[in-house]
Formats: sequence, structure tokens, C-alpha cells
Amino acid sequence: MSAILTAVVQILVPFVLAADLAFVRRANRAMWLSQVVLAALATVLVLAISRWDQLSAHLLVGIPVLLVAAAVRGYRRISINARPTGKASVILTALLIVALGAADARLFVGHVTPAGAVNLAFPFAGGAYYIGGGGNTRWINNHQNDNPQRFAIDVLKLNAWGRASAGTSPRSLDAYASFGEPVRSPCRGIVTVAEDGHPDLVPPDRDPDSRAGNHVVIACSGIKVLLAHLRLGSIAVEPGSAVEAGSLVGEVGNSGNTNQPHLHIHAERGGSDTSILENDPVPVVFDGRFLVRNSIVFP
Repeated sequence: MSAILTAVVQILVPFVLAADLAFVRRANRAMWLSQVVLAALATVLVLAISRWDQLSAHLLVGIPVLLVAAAVRGYRRISINARPTGKASVILTALLIVALGAADARLFVGHVTPAGAVNLAFPFAGGAYYIGGGGNTRWINNHQNDNPQRFAIDVLKLNAWGRASAGTSPRSLDAYASFGEPVRSPCRGIVTVAEDGHPDLVPPDRDPDSRAGNHVVIACSGIKVLLAHLRLGSIAVEPGSAVEAGSLVGEVGNSGNTNQPHLHIHAERGGSDTSILENDPVPVVFDGRFLVRNSIVFP
């Protein structure tokens, strides 16, 4: 029910704002512009903090286009005969613009590449991939609550409809575009951990006792890179194996503490070669790009 409610809010807010711009007449350009600014700031916030892989990532483009079209229509409907805006409404609009502007500024900071980021290769080839969690603020990256994986990202493959799965929260693993996708090493290095044997769970079941599930750890350039939630029996490397960037490591699964098939990847520095989820976080960029929630990658 919560997922359905979230989806309704995601759609309802920008569409109500667009309808207001398109169909409510403004008495002058200043009134029209203030509503455009308010709608744009609110829409940016909804687009940035929401997950769009369950509805469609295509909406990340479709909703802004709709808002622009609504603003153009509203501009053409400006009329001096329209009801003037009251003082209270003007004050409320100004306060909302300030509040939303501050929130959007906070989001912008979360999109800025942190200092000392290490460059890695994107671990997939072909298709379209969606970043479900990533960035340098909790608003767009739930991993920020756990320091070792502070800069982690979750990667999901999208189908032709811009969705991570066929249907809404299906229980069949084969309905997820990510399940079984080949995972490739993001760097040249040595495999220090290759743990297999955990079952692929039926969504939305989780295994909190095995946070990473089937996973591989690669030591490269002074850091350790974790590739987690791999498919049972798919791991193609073993401890001590040398890998190149692009080498096959395994396949995306649904093992460990996860509620749908995806690849979790993050980097750490410190501790032993085999320790994970307990060391210092390392920010990373993929092929020079800092990936955040709602980033789309076409490798």
C-alpha cells in the first residue's frame, strides 16, 4: 500500500502543478512567473528524491516536458481580466519558493562529486541502467546512514518501458530486467573474497543476517570494491584471481539483504583485504561520472 501511495504522490504533485499552470489564468507576467518558479522547484524536488524505476524512468523526461508545455499555455492565457492574487497568497507563494529553493540547493550539493573520488569502470555492458540509490545526501542515497557504504550505489537494469520489472513488485525473479545480467569487474586488481552459497530470495523477502549475500571483493589501486547481491552459483572468480576491468565476475541476483534484484557496489579503504562494511568509505565515479539517484547510464 505504501508503494502505491508513493507512486500516486509522485504523479499527482507534478500533474496538479502542470494543470494549475495550464488552466488557471494569471493577471500579469509576474504572477505567471512566480507560479512557474514554484512549480519548477517543487517538480525538481519530487523528481530528484523519488524512485522512478517502478513507474517508468521515461517520466524523468516526460514530466519536465509536460511542465514546459503547461507553462507556455499558461503564458498565452495571461489576462488583465483574471482575478488578482491576494496579499496572503503572494506571501505564501514567496515562502514556498524560498523553502523549496533551499531544499533543491541541498539536493544540488548531494550531486557534487566528493573530493578524492576514485575512477572505476561501469560494471555492465549494453542496455539502460538506473541508479536507485546514490549521491552525497540521505535524501537520494539511503546508504548514507551507514558510513562504510556512504558512497554506495544500487544499479538496476531497465526494460523497454523504463521499468526495473514487468508488473508492480512481482514475486518472480525472471520478471526483473536485472536478474541474471553479467557483472563485470570495475577495475584491474586481485579478488580477495568470492562468497557464494546464499539463495536468491523471492521479492520482497530479505536476509538481514547476510547483508551482502553472494558477493565479490576486489582489491585495486589501494581500495577494496564490493560487488554484492550476486546470483547463486554465478560467481566466476575465486580468491587470488587476477581480473582486468571488464572481466566477468558473476551475475546479478537477489541474495542477502535486498528486496529486488540489483547490484550494490561501493569502495572502502583500510582494514584487512577481506574485511567489508567496516572500513572508511571511498567516493567513486564511474567513467568519470558521479552517479546519483535517477542517473541513467547507457554503457
